[in-house]
Amino acid sequence: KRMEELGKYFAGHNSGHLLAIMIAKLEEYLDIFDARDFHDVVISAKSMDARLCIDAYTEISSRFEYPLHLGVTHAGTRETGSIRSIAALGTLLANGIGDTLRISYAADPVYEVEDGVELLCSLGMRERTGIELIACPTCGRIQVDLFTLVEEVRKTLETSVSMPIKVAVMGCVVNGPGEAEGADVAVFAGDRRGIIYVQGERVANVPEEEILDRLLAECTALEQRVLAGEAVLGQKNVEIVPPDPIGELGSGADKIAEGRVEQITIGKT
Repeated sequence: KRMEELGKYFAGHNSGHLLAIMIAKLEEYLDIFDARDFHDVVISAKSMDARLCIDAYTEISSRFEYPLHLGVTHAGTRETGSIRSIAALGTLLANGIGDTLRISYAADPVYEVEDGVELLCSLGMRERTGIELIACPTCGRIQVDLFTLVEEVRKTLETSVSMPIKVAVMGCVVNGPGEAEGADVAVFAGDRRGIIYVQGERVANVPEEEILDRLLAECTALEQRVLAGEAVLGQKNVEIVPPDPIGELGSGADKIAEGRVEQITIGKT
């Protein structure tokens, strides 16, 4: 009878029959526990369907006062499983639902923990330790090997810096300054060089092969200043002023004038 009542309640709802079954069974089990005065209960309602997880946990949280363990089960490989898990768990956590969680997929469980920690840090639910790396997705303006640079920066800084320094690695000087807004340390790369800023102040202009070492040096120096009480993370001394896109990092009018780049006129035959 209870299943029928819930079935009518969830009629027309996405996966409504499954929600009815889950709620009815939960009520049945919780009645058994309550009759035996047992209340040390944590509820989990995992599914491989991210949408069903969102609906089920949302409904359960509104009906029961027990803590909830969040998860998407049988999520697949890391490539698909991480996205499927974050879609559901991120939505629930952002809405204040959930007490514990596990991200799970068919891969090394170390990655599961790393993804879970990053999710909580991204939502401001856990204090970040180590750098927060920002990087642009690249475009036709890129003039350095940004993919390699970003990976090298990540590997180097995650073992060398313990503070949550926000580091931005940008592949050009056009969108880079805006996208790196708020970064403690930033590098804008172009024409096989990189201009480095620390808390909004320009501190270096180095060749591409020296970017990694200089970036590490600036991050560790900033960390020491923070420890000494001489600086605070997240505070910029001055606004970042974008480097001239046709200047020392650019590829514009000066190069055309010098005959180093052929000027192309659209529509000209």
